[in-house]
Amino acid sequence: MYDLVAYDCWSKDDRWLPSGSPCWRGVLSLEQLTRRMTTFSEVATKGRAKCWSPVRLRPMESGQYRRRNSLVDFISCLVVDLDEGGIDREGLRSALGEVHAIYHSTYSSTPEHPKGRAIMPLDKPCPAALWPRMWQWVEERLGAVVDRACKDPARVFYVPSHPPIGHCESWVQRAPVLAVDYMALPMTPLEQKIEARKQRQREPVVFDSRDLCKLLRDPRYRLKAAEDLGARIMGDRATSIPCPGCGRNDVWFLIQHPGKARCNHVNTCGGSYWLDQLLERV
Repeated sequence: MYDLVAYDCWSKDDRWLPSGSPCWRGVLSLEQLTRRMTTFSEVATKGRAKCWSPVRLRPMESGQYRRRNSLVDFISCLVVDLDEGGIDREGLRSALGEVHAIYHSTYSSTPEHPKGRAIMPLDKPCPAALWPRMWQWVEERLGAVVDRACKDPARVFYVPSHPPIGHCESWVQRAPVLAVDYMALPMTPLEQKIEARKQRQREPVVFDSRDLCKLLRDPRYRLKAAEDLGARIMGDRATSIPCPGCGRNDVWFLIQHPGKARCNHVNTCGGSYWLDQLLERV
């Protein structure tokens, strides 16, 4: 089963834009997904068609669901727009192997200048944190024909549609779904840079929690403070620290940048703490 969310579109200054909140969240079987992505609707303008995204969203504190990269938990399908020169079925098979693929032309496609979208359901949903590695893997195989705008986890796509007098085309390559070992994928250049920085910071530090100047400005001290606080370290961000104010594990701070630690719950808590204040509670 594949997680999907759908969005309506709304008009602003004579432009049709995807809504920020989904109008539908659910799961589809492989057959349902294949059938839906090869069924075209006729619309006067592209913006009148509904949008969709192959993701599982988590709600905000208010309980609402919003279209944001930071709220994506998993991505269930690899979707690539093939607008920069196009690629045929054989080219896709050569690049990604014999995998289940769904292709449909996009709204502006013409016989002279074909444009399309390929959808590859994934054997296991890809965690959003590993999506940059997955996209790097895709670009290595498909190269310049891939539209890089598709790499955002929360990216939305229009359902198959065509103008009143227009061109539409679809095909399905039925095969096992795409299986990728996400953890085994090479790190992105950004991840490599962060990891190299961490290695440099792991030299022994004589730690004094009362040295406020170093806790404020020295990344090595701030990293050591994050470890002592039991924080979850994600790149430059230390998260999941217990909040002295509301008791929830939602305090965070940046390791490479000076400043206080803050609680995520701005409206209900609004906690802001110096690192030595948090260390006193350990």
